[in-house]
Amino acid sequence: MTRTPARPGTTRPALRRLGAGLAAAALATTTAVALAAPASAAAAAVDDVTLTWQLNEETGGGAYFGGCNYLTAGLAGNTGSSRLWTEADGFYQATEGNVSIVKPTADGGTISPTWATKCQNAAGGTVSPAAGSSTNNRVVITGGTGTVDLASGTATVAWDGDVTIVFYGGLTYWSISDPELTVAADGTGQLTGTASG
Repeated sequence: MTRTPARPGTTRPALRRLGAGLAAAALATTTAVALAAPASAAAAAVDDVTLTWQLNEETGGGAYFGGCNYLTAGLAGNTGSSRLWTEADGFYQATEGNVSIVKPTADGGTISPTWATKCQNAAGGTVSPAAGSSTNNRVVITGGTGTVDLASGTATVAWDGDVTIVFYGGLTYWSISDPELTVAADGTGQLTGTASG
């Protein structure tokens, strides 16, 4: 792990570059990446790549205290204490820059959750701590750039953006910034990001 200084204007502590595991069960991943590379044998530059990442069911599940666990676009920063977030705090947002939070709807589409609907499943019911009860929310980050080599099956793509993972309604939270995906020739991939919180 290497330490990276906090970005100017933030109050967060030193950051760590970590892998997708991030030592938290909440970061088991389901990831989809939309890549459109030219059909050539050499490595090609790609841009406007979209990353869709559902961390796991628990990240959208009901919490034993605080309502639910959820994602919010952007970097939460320092909220001042471990406490339940309120709408008036302004910490929750469905979109910031290249980052959006979406969740499925009953008809198979997706919708951008609001503060009032962030704890609801696709059918509109409130999620509970029971296994399988989840909003199934996910983060969508657009504007990725990098290279893809179709001949070797390798790729490196990076995105600029932040997502915050909120558990127990705000009692605990952490953020991931600027994810980068590397895909090896054997088809394995690693998603890394700068973690803070």
